[in-house]
Amino acid sequence: MPNILKVMAVLFSILGIMACTTTTETTNTVQNPAGSSFRVEIKITNAAEYDGCDFYFYGELDGNFLSIPKTNGDIKTITVSKGALTLQVLAKSGSSILGQAEISEQINGDKEVPVTLSSSFSQCTVTFDSNGGSTVEPLAVISGMEIGSLNRPTKAGFVFEGWYAEAEFITKVDSAYRVNSNMTLYAKWISSTTECTVTFNVNGGSDVAAQTLTAGQTIAVSPVSTKAGFVFSGWYSDRMLTIVWLSGTMSGFLFFVTFTYTTLLSKSTSLI
Repeated sequence: MPNILKVMAVLFSILGIMACTTTTETTNTVQNPAGSSFRVEIKITNAAEYDGCDFYFYGELDGNFLSIPKTNGDIKTITVSKGALTLQVLAKSGSSILGQAEISEQINGDKEVPVTLSSSFSQCTVTFDSNGGSTVEPLAVISGMEIGSLNRPTKAGFVFEGWYAEAEFITKVDSAYRVNSNMTLYAKWISSTTECTVTFNVNGGSDVAAQTLTAGQTIAVSPVSTKAGFVFSGWYSDRMLTIVWLSGTMSGFLFFVTFTYTTLLSKSTSLI
């Protein structure tokens, strides 16, 4: 019997070592595969000081915008891939900004990121001149920060073309525009009877016919282009292929816009 017990003890010892080795290998494999996603937990350390506020997150990963929903809790968990994460966190009560913080982190695996908000910052007010359109309420923006998403006014018989930094409509303002002082934005309008041409840059793919519409009319069907050895991934409204036309329809102002698309190599297709 003692010999049997010794044998069993040795077996359990070996199994224990194997179990530990397997666990270690599994952890390494999960944490460091190419193209994997990681869990980032953003912890607002002084959330109690901003009781009743909503917390907003404006982030980028390697320069690409991240869409992060707001929260009213002290912890926000996001999933991102490996890269350089920059994040601005705002505590807002209605349209008023009460606290803010900025962080930069290199993401190589799961991570906890503590954030402490500060009430010491310079705030700018952006007002909107809708040029006869519906009223748009002023917007509070921290000095030096991007203006973010802007409301679109409406005006009977016209289609909203965009916001501009000057009354002469010189500098068009989008969500990436940085605000450094109090300013007024001006709405530009196009008559709803204006004829618009939408052309498609197929980047070496099969041709797609241009479409002629009136301003504000919807493109009912998203055309598809084909290219040998590639799969079609969508239409983009900028030359850098960063602003995606996500849906099969697009509503709003369409005025001599050239759409381009990017291609992705199909995993099931070999070019060799």
